Order: sequence, then structure tokens, then C-alpha cells
Amino acid sequence: MQEIAQRESISQNELIEQALEHELVARGAMWAEDLRASADRLTALTDAQYALLLERSLVDFVKGEAQREPLRARQISRDPAASAGAATTSAPSVDRLGVIAAFNAAG
Repeated sequence: MQEIAQRESISQNELIEQALEHELVARGAMWAEDLRASADRLTALTDAQYALLLERSLVDFVKGEAQREPLRARQISRDPAASAGAATTSAPSVDRLGVIAAFNAAG
């Protein structure tokens, strides 16, 4: 170490500091490359999981569409007289939720 410092015309402490600096720069570059490679692997795994999740959701959607509708659709009339005449259906003739009133107020 002493011979190298003398040949470079620097102190042994300065030689050690320079050696550490170069070592840290080299290691930092290797760590950066390792982190970049890890990020690329994580991205590939994430992309694969996203594709799998998308495929599963499409299969689940198709299965769901094959099921019966959970709610039976009913028409709500804006005309209170028309809903009173529809007493033969199972739909209520009274607008308990105020849906018709909200439509009438908006129109």
C-alpha cells in the first residue's frame, strides 16, 4: 500500500479514500443493475397476474350472464291513473319511494 501511495504521490489515507470511493461507485452500479433486473422481473410477474385476473374475470362474467336475473324488472308509470289500472300485476300501485314524483318534478 505504501509503495502504491508513493508511486501515485499521495498519502496512504488518500489512497484508501480513493479506493473506497471507487469500490462504492462500482458496487452502486451493480446494485442499480440488480434493482433494475428485480424491477423487470416484478413487472413481468405483475403483468402475468394481471392477465390471469383478467381471464378469470371474463370467465366469471360469462358464468354470471348465464344465471337468471336476480331482480324482476317492472315498469313504473308516470301516470298515477295507469298504475291504478294495473291492479292485476304484482307491481305495487303506490310510489312508496317517490321515484315517480322525482321524475315528475324533473320533467
